[in-house]
Amino acid sequence: MSAKIIAVTNQKGGTGKTTTTQNLGDALAGKGLDVLLVDMDHQASLSILCGIDQPDQLADDQIVATPILQVANHETPCTKDIIRHVHEHLDLLASNVMLSRIEMYLSSVSMGRETILKRVLEPVMDDYDVIIIDCAPNLGNLTANDMVAADGLIVPMCAQYLSAKGLDLLLGQYADARTLNPGLRIIGALITMKDPNRSMQGKVLESLQRQKEHGLPMFDTIIPRGVAAEEASTSAQSVIAYKPGSKVAQAYMRLADEVMPWIEA
Repeated sequence: MSAKIIAVTNQKGGTGKTTTTQNLGDALAGKGLDVLLVDMDHQASLSILCGIDQPDQLADDQIVATPILQVANHETPCTKDIIRHVHEHLDLLASNVMLSRIEMYLSSVSMGRETILKRVLEPVMDDYDVIIIDCAPNLGNLTANDMVAADGLIVPMCAQYLSAKGLDLLLGQYADARTLNPGLRIIGALITMKDPNRSMQGKVLESLQRQKEHGLPMFDTIIPRGVAAEEASTSAQSVIAYKPGSKVAQAYMRLADEVMPWIEA
């Protein structure tokens, strides 16, 4: 069966996209699924969390920017050759700052620029059960590619006002992407970094619940704020690997349980 592709996206930074990508991937790999993580952010945070100390020192034949450029130039992508093994059932397509130049280059591509990532991933679709894309915190050409390549979107929403406010912009790009990818669906919005001691978050959660009543799918799982997640990131581990009994790790494992039926459908 061909892989299901999930794009983890929100144009606002600091919403937990990379942490969600890493930990959801780790949780699904722990269930025995073969998972490929794709770092589509030039800041390369996902690559760093997966153990690459100096992503900007990676050679061109080790980063996702290279097959993207190859497809843009009508060449055969080297996708399979640049995949890095993280651990059992979990692999990575790494990124670095070169991806920011690819973003600008795509502006000059006139035909099919929104489908380039889809074509980059085609050679490995039968090698994995699920591919999870960590999107950049913007609504540029690369994020458009992420959405056109994906089957479903997960939208991390930090429990703060500005995170919720930007949802309309993302939903606009989602609608645009569906003109090229009619099968694209929002799997769910995911509330992250919930702090029970901050009263303002209650109003934001109420606002998001109203969005749910108007048809926005939302996960039942809420990811709490926790020291374990911060400690795990400094040791280049998922929180699931670092402290599996923590509330954050347990929440991400519940998220994987929620995502599994969508993957298996």
